[in-house]
Amino acid sequence: MSIWTPRFLATDAFGLDISDRSFKYAMIEKGPSGAEMSAFGKGEFPDGLIVAGEIKDEKKVAEHIARAIGAARLPTNRVIAALPEEKGFLRSIDLPSGTEPDKIRSAIELRIEEHVPLKLEEIVFDYERVTPQKVIVTAFPRDVVERYMAIMREAGLDVAALETEAHALLRAAVSREEKRPVMVIDLGETRTGFLIADQGVVISTATKLIGGAAMIDAIQRATASSREEAVRFFYEQGLIPDHHNEVFAALIPIVSALRDEIIKHLSFWQTHRLQPVSLYLTGGIAHLEGLPEYLAYELRIPVCRAHPAENLFALDASIPPINRHDTLLWAIALGLAVRNMYAP
Repeated sequence: MSIWTPRFLATDAFGLDISDRSFKYAMIEKGPSGAEMSAFGKGEFPDGLIVAGEIKDEKKVAEHIARAIGAARLPTNRVIAALPEEKGFLRSIDLPSGTEPDKIRSAIELRIEEHVPLKLEEIVFDYERVTPQKVIVTAFPRDVVERYMAIMREAGLDVAALETEAHALLRAAVSREEKRPVMVIDLGETRTGFLIADQGVVISTATKLIGGAAMIDAIQRATASSREEAVRFFYEQGLIPDHHNEVFAALIPIVSALRDEIIKHLSFWQTHRLQPVSLYLTGGIAHLEGLPEYLAYELRIPVCRAHPAENLFALDASIPPINRHDTLLWAIALGLAVRNMYAP
């Protein structure tokens, strides 16, 4: 699944994940034993430069990216970048009976305006066929795609592909062999992404403004502590049952709101006879102590932190230069970076 890909996709490209406050990159190359990670890093954006996926100053965003990528001295300037999930549309579209593979795109073009509130010439889309008569279509406003393309060019990068955060995340968080319905939640600093996949295909996505920054703020207010102390309380105490103190009390309203959002998604898909068999957590906030256990108890389904390194690398042959903790923060960048190895 790619919103934009040239005719020839070389294998030398790094993944770039852009969020409101930071960006992360990862370089994965093909080695003797398979995928091998050769580099990773991150950079920060000033507050207000990107808000809810909306870029306020393209030139400054490009400058920050160019500075970090230049300092990293990566072996290529080709990039696979993620588009902001909240700007896209994911829709299921039924095809006419007997639609041939080479006629799918034109069949979608005839119907896409029924599903996306934009005109055909205003969008860029791609699709995955899940049954002979059904496709999952991902569409983005053309101006959003063009803005990201312009930023990459301004940063001195050559775009190999643009892809959704959800498709990159699924690739990193869940084994390619897992075809049962699963849910993946990416817990970021300012927002949380939700996706449900079935048969290895993303069929539902959503983004909510629930993030770690709000949790840290709540702890800081409740404990009258510094920012640094609040972060330490967040990771050391979290939701551990024997820490029923002001930290636990500060976190519970926000974590309960997260739980309620998950329940909404699960309930919707249960009505469609699709029950996710497990839930995977990624993102920095996934490291909140006690969070998987709390959600598993409340939701009554298995919940665990994802293990991108185990999904992507042959760990018995090569150890990647990133620790297990950080793989959850770099999950989208890793999923983007390894895409070039899976692309046909």
